[in-house]
Amino acid sequence: MRTAPALLLIAICAASANAAPVRVAVVPSVEVNVDAQRAEALTGTLADALRAKLEVDALGGADVTRRLPDGGVPDDCVAKAECIAQLGARLEADQLLFLVIVQVGHTIQIDSTWADVATGKTVARPMIVLPEAARAGTVLGDAAQKLLPDAPLRPTNKTVVIHENGDTITTPRSMSTTSWITGGVAVAAGIGALSLGVMTRNAFEDCNHPE
Repeated sequence: MRTAPALLLIAICAASANAAPVRVAVVPSVEVNVDAQRAEALTGTLADALRAKLEVDALGGADVTRRLPDGGVPDDCVAKAECIAQLGARLEADQLLFLVIVQVGHTIQIDSTWADVATGKTVARPMIVLPEAARAGTVLGDAAQKLLPDAPLRPTNKTVVIHENGDTITTPRSMSTTSWITGGVAVAAGIGALSLGVMTRNAFEDCNHPE
């Protein structure tokens, strides 16, 4: 049947649209020479950076700290699968990023450990260094893919912006997975309509010109 490929593509796109992105919670586990408010702000900034760069649903900042157990995260939680599972359930997360945030002089160092809630598997990630004059959002955004190397990058294309003074700049513009899927469904629907039209025309010609 000629419409089968188009219908199959539509079904695949619909299934993809219903698939929720991986949910990652950024958890402050240890802070040294950093107050709780600053640590919370950094986890929130990192969650924003992860969402901006990768196809994930990242949770951080106050949305995480208000759900943590009384007394915070146990120091050895990252080494215990049971603790990881319990924390993941509290945060409704598929993955966790445990952060050790240390300030040395005017520089902040962030060591992170990735954990899979379902299996308890953990992997240390590269250290992030935030100099005093650095913009945290930029530095953390640049590190996003190193922290979650298995997460797909958020698709982008480029838009040319022309200013009134004649200067031209190129800026990135994000296209979400939903946008790509919507486009795919539209194309598939067009293919299906074209196939149906061809089949109808052939049937009409067969009726007018019987053998």
